[in-house]
Amino acid sequence: PGVMLVNEYFASHPEMVLGTHGQRRGIYGPGLSYTCYPHPGGGPLEAQLDAAFARFPAGIFTPEPNVLAADIEDDSALIEVGRAADGATIKEGSYHVGQGGRLC
Repeated sequence: PGVMLVNEYFASHPEMVLGTHGQRRGIYGPGLSYTCYPHPGGGPLEAQLDAAFARFPAGIFTPEPNVLAADIEDDSALIEVGRAADGATIKEGSYHVGQGGRLC
């Protein structure tokens, strides 16, 4: 394999990578693309994310409830998961910050 470009943060903090850096043939041409292969037996993604977030310094992010929730009691009604061509507001498999600053 050739040179693999990895975000400097993840190169410096491998404990924050929820898998193993790798390469695979991509859809954007004949070359190899970066990918992250999951750790075998790594457990549920939610638990891995919670563990990674716990490693961040305390107070690194403080959500602004008025900005994030915009005074909406339930923001799930605003989210349409799927394809943009079908009118979705978020791509399936993506993350977003939900009500109260929770990563969803």
